Parts: sequence; C-alpha cells; structure tokens
Amino acid sequence: MKTKILKMMLALTLSTSIGFAQTSKSGNLALNSIIPKPLSVSAHTGKFEFKPTTPIYYQPQAQAPISVFIGQLAGSTGVKAKTLPLTNQSQGILFMVSDTLNSLGEEGYRIRIAPTAISVYAKTGAGIFNATQTIRQLLPIQIESKTNGNTVWSIPCGEITDKPRYSWRGYMQDVSRTFYGVEVMKKYMDVIALYKLNVLHLHLTDDQGWRIEIKRYPLLTSTKNHCI
Repeated sequence: MKTKILKMMLALTLSTSIGFAQTSKSGNLALNSIIPKPLSVSAHTGKFEFKPTTPIYYQPQAQAPISVFIGQLAGSTGVKAKTLPLTNQSQGILFMVSDTLNSLGEEGYRIRIAPTAISVYAKTGAGIFNATQTIRQLLPIQIESKTNGNTVWSIPCGEITDKPRYSWRGYMQDVSRTFYGVEVMKKYMDVIALYKLNVLHLHLTDDQGWRIEIKRYPLLTSTKNHCI
C-alpha cells in the first residue's frame, strides 16, 4: 500500500512539474514558462508551425544530441520528420554546431524562431541537447503524451539565448532507503534532462540498505547489515 501511494505521489509530482514548464502563452515567446529562466528572451511577431512536411537538418556534431528529441516529436505528433545533414538549407528546423561560439560556453545555445525556420546554434553537442529541451518546453503539453488529438504544434517567434550559470547542476536520489525501479528512475532522468540538470547522484549505500550487487559478497544485498 505504501509503495502504491508513493508511486501515485511521484506521478503527480512529475506531471505537475512538466505541466508548469509547458504552460504555453502562444502569442508571445517572452511570456512562456521556460525553466530554468534563460539569459535573454525576445519576442517577435508570428509563429513557427510543425507540419508533416517539416524537415530537420543537422550538422554532424548535432546528430546524436537531437535523436531523443526527434523520437519524442514523432511519438507525440505522429510526424516522422525528414531528417538530413545540413548543407545550405534555410527552412525547417536547423541544428548548427560551431566551436567559434565561445560566448555560449560548453552547454549554452541560441534559438532563433521565425515563421519558416527554427535555427539552433551551439558550441557543443551538450548545448544542442539543452536547446532541444527548451523547444520541448515551448511545445504544447501534449508533447509529453502519446495522443495529441487536434493539437496545433506551434511556437511563437523570437530569440532565446541561454547558458548555465553553474557547471555542476545536480539532483540526488536516495535509492538506498527508498528503492525505485528502473522505469521510475528513467522518468526521473527524463525530467532532469528537461530542466537541464547535468548530474544525477544516486545515494546507493546506507545503514538501511546496500543497492550495489557484488557477486563475491551476496549478503550485502540479501541481508540488512547495520555495520556497513
């Protein structure tokens, strides 16, 4: 019973957390709830709308960082976007990596949203990944669902520039005294990524439990040991 209540509370907390970040103010980019708050946001007129024909272009260094976003976009919108290497395209969703963008740091990014294109710039793949999480927050809350109904997949035009203030942005989960299954931890990691935290600290051992299996010492995980 205790475990069931815990899972219900966890599901409610995570869904409320995601929902708050994705309370979209569709007409004005500056009014959207992006978490954490970016360094700067400027709103322009118009909106970019995702359509079944919307292509996604990427430079080689951006291919891996955008894969999670592409999968989520396809699963929620039903749109399996054409994904191709970037050459000289100017329309669609464009992911660009350049080591000359020193002002953005190792994890920063810049997103320019126009009616015909979303252009994403970063110095590294980490910056590209963080940018995809901001785009995820700007989309309707249905992006977190497998059913979207008649959702209009659009983002208001404007420009966002952001980079983390701290290099270590961690979250600690005590899995020693309160055990969580793999699927629950995956959900935690998804929310951590959404909010651009970059360190997951798992508290694996304590006097109430030992969660690391060591085959040579099987009693560590089969017997409560208060002398560890």
